[in-house]
Amino acid sequence: MKQSDDYIKQFENGKVSRRQFFKYMIGLGLSIPTINSILAAAGPGVMASTPVRGGRLRIAMAGGSQTETLDPAKSYCYTDGQRCQSLYNTLIRPSSSLTPEPELAESWEATEIADEWIFKLRKGVEWHNGRNFQAKDVVYSLRRILDPKTGSGGKAYLADVADLKAEDSHTVRIKLKRSDVDFPLVLTHGNFRIVPDGYTDFDNAIGTGPFKLKSFKPGHGCLLERNPNYWKSGLPYVDEVESFSIPDNVARVNALLAGDIHLLNILDPEFTNKIESSPGTRVLSSPSGLRVPFIMKCNVPPYDNPDVRLALKLLMDREKYNKIVYGANAQIGNDHPIAPIYSDFCDAIPQRQHDPEKARFLLKKAGVDGFTFDLHVSDVGIGGKKGALVYSDMAARAGVNVKVIKEPTDGFWKAVWLKKAFLICSWSMRPTASMQMAIAFTSNSSWNDTFWKRPDFDKLLLEARSTFDKKRRKELHCELQYMICDDGGTIIPSFVNLLDAASTKVKNIILHPSIDSGFRNIPEACWLES
Repeated sequence: MKQSDDYIKQFENGKVSRRQFFKYMIGLGLSIPTINSILAAAGPGVMASTPVRGGRLRIAMAGGSQTETLDPAKSYCYTDGQRCQSLYNTLIRPSSSLTPEPELAESWEATEIADEWIFKLRKGVEWHNGRNFQAKDVVYSLRRILDPKTGSGGKAYLADVADLKAEDSHTVRIKLKRSDVDFPLVLTHGNFRIVPDGYTDFDNAIGTGPFKLKSFKPGHGCLLERNPNYWKSGLPYVDEVESFSIPDNVARVNALLAGDIHLLNILDPEFTNKIESSPGTRVLSSPSGLRVPFIMKCNVPPYDNPDVRLALKLLMDREKYNKIVYGANAQIGNDHPIAPIYSDFCDAIPQRQHDPEKARFLLKKAGVDGFTFDLHVSDVGIGGKKGALVYSDMAARAGVNVKVIKEPTDGFWKAVWLKKAFLICSWSMRPTASMQMAIAFTSNSSWNDTFWKRPDFDKLLLEARSTFDKKRRKELHCELQYMICDDGGTIIPSFVNLLDAASTKVKNIILHPSIDSGFRNIPEACWLES
């Protein structure tokens, strides 16, 4: 065995911390980028032993409330997503390189101009109640998304669907209003998990996923049990998955260190050293398009004034902010939602600089130079609370008063998000740049949390979706990113690595840049080492 392989095995088995691993590998003459590439290619679990069956996987989630749901069409928080990922499947899943891979759909094809798609479905798949999965289930699930009464955030992604029908028991045809070359990737989104035809009793959820529902009480917890008839041969390995909320960061980390849980999501960067240096635990860090943005409601004063929005952006010293809040676990953002991980990232937009003098000028021009900006924050976003205080200090140094209001994590999405005028939340990445912009910035999206409405933006986004030429599509996406950066109601200082933590007893963890296939996907393939 090569020395490097020995170190990888030691790291995987929890014998050395991440910091020690890097030290050893650097000692072998390897550069940090090379070491990161080794970890990215291998992923935690690559050196793991033979799979072990049995046990209960215990997961502590950062958020939770009485509004938790097992209805995938309505799921919108990490806790909902974790459970729905284990109960249901999508037609298609995103690969680690953000390309579409088969899930419930075995194959798909499109017309020459990509305005009509035919999906061939997998046969032999059973629902948890023993009924066979069929095309009518897909049609019902997607029509629920399109129905305004459902209130699904995924509706914006299906705005171009003109018709969908079951051609036979295992074939679905979807007709679009206009071309969309990325449409299969659209269907990888978590809201599009497939449910049984006509089903509405989601407190007693039935899916095709690796686990079946055993018990569920919103705001308290959820217990899932292994699906013995899962269509992916041999999976899952664990018998049960228990998930519950521990909103407090310290309490969540302490539960992991004490061995009371196996996994936690949304690890605050402040605790990475503690996790890495503790025997039996490890940090899960994956570069991503996750953002923890500052949200301004553009339909209420003073945020309806573009000068105010720009001023608040200029108060942000991004380099300093990222160094203090995230260390090496983030990339600098530029007030638009497309991260460098995307092929359509626009690097032609000048990086916004810290300019407190211009910020003061714009606030005075807008007549709000003495205004107190109430900034609402909780633990729903990685580093959000610390980031709010850092930003408030930056503003104070410029003579601007930003008052940080700490909100309970429990119920944040119900009581604060879409309600308060200035807040910090969290947005996970989507498989395509187009989806990122559609869900949060188009005028008719129910998840447009800045309430920013630009018909010219909406029109241009539709044009980009139907553009086959990659160079031209990137140009259009560049223009869209510039519009958000220049005029939008969001401050995006960072693109944050997906930061979670796990016990070293959890084997076969495969990291992924998308939250829909990253932390949420762990229960399906992992096993517990005794």
